[in-house]
Amino acid sequence: MTRSRHSRERFSRNSDEPEDDGDEDEMEEEPQLDTSMKHAIIVDGLPVVEMAKRDKLLNVVRKFFSQVGTIIENGLEMPFDDAGKSLGFAFIEFESEQQAAAAITKANGYKLDKAHTFIVNSFEDHAKYMAVPDEEVEFEPPPYVPKESLLHWLEDANARDQVCVPATAAAAHPSFFISRPSNLTPRLLPPPQYVTRYNDETEIWWNDPGKPEREPAYAKHKWVDTYVSWSPRGTYLATFHRLGIMLWGGPSWKKLQKVNHGGVKLIDFSPCENYLVTWSPESDQSVALIVWDLKTGQKLRAFPGAKPDGEMDWPAFRWSHDDQYATAAPSSSTSLIPPSSFCPLSPLTLLHTPSSLSTGSSPASATTASIVTSRPP
Repeated sequence: MTRSRHSRERFSRNSDEPEDDGDEDEMEEEPQLDTSMKHAIIVDGLPVVEMAKRDKLLNVVRKFFSQVGTIIENGLEMPFDDAGKSLGFAFIEFESEQQAAAAITKANGYKLDKAHTFIVNSFEDHAKYMAVPDEEVEFEPPPYVPKESLLHWLEDANARDQVCVPATAAAAHPSFFISRPSNLTPRLLPPPQYVTRYNDETEIWWNDPGKPEREPAYAKHKWVDTYVSWSPRGTYLATFHRLGIMLWGGPSWKKLQKVNHGGVKLIDFSPCENYLVTWSPESDQSVALIVWDLKTGQKLRAFPGAKPDGEMDWPAFRWSHDDQYATAAPSSSTSLIPPSSFCPLSPLTLLHTPSSLSTGSSPASATTASIVTSRPP
């Protein structure tokens, strides 16, 4: 597989292009009012004191927890009963959720004196536990709904392929992808009688030249904004939208996953369909190249995108045959990256080789080969 270069200018939005497509409402999510109290904690295990000693105890608590974070104004409250005695706990609100988490880690189990030990919990946890009913309720499992097979086309009695034709884009693209049951890899099909062009229709047809179908296997109006792309094993159909990528599959072509990456123009699947790489020319190019977990839709890690001159080498990664490693080719070196390091909680390990002109991965082992400009001394 050869690399191609793309410029950011090539993908700049045309002012005449529509702003919305058929699935934009599915990509967009309504803003939600954050009513959580993750920035608040409950400190139990305090001494029970009279009202006369209230201020003294509050000062002790405030001084201790101010070492961890900033307590907001009126953010420390210690309730009292009708008899004028404290209840042995207090509520504290910090400026951020991170400060509250740090307070729980530092203060939980701290001995204030011989008789009193702090028990610190998140206010959110308290609300969750208080919502548990006093009486046990028998669990009723939801009804079993079998999942559709994402490789259903392999079960076709006539061993036919499936063809996806984005109608409005057919004139601009001399070929389109089909999924092949014979070798499970994308192949190109010349566009004879399968290309249909009208309005904003996108259709999936069975590829059966001997018995041409009168109706598509599936069709949807405004299903895609610009492009479609099959995954390497034909499991997923990716549709491009202004706000990101949507993945579809199964006999009924249900939405399986959505990837929110505004202005995305290029995508690449790993060979085993574990990862998806997206690039957007409209994003900050320091983090414009993103690796996603294909099964969960989780953003794993962001990398620099286009070069300062606006050029973007694609594909950005070359994968090993089993998805265990990905090889990136920066201008100065070649880096072997274990996908486990894509996780934001794991350190990134790069294995450098001399400056290379080209690199490739073995189809059967975790081995790479590079054409280098010079040998190391």
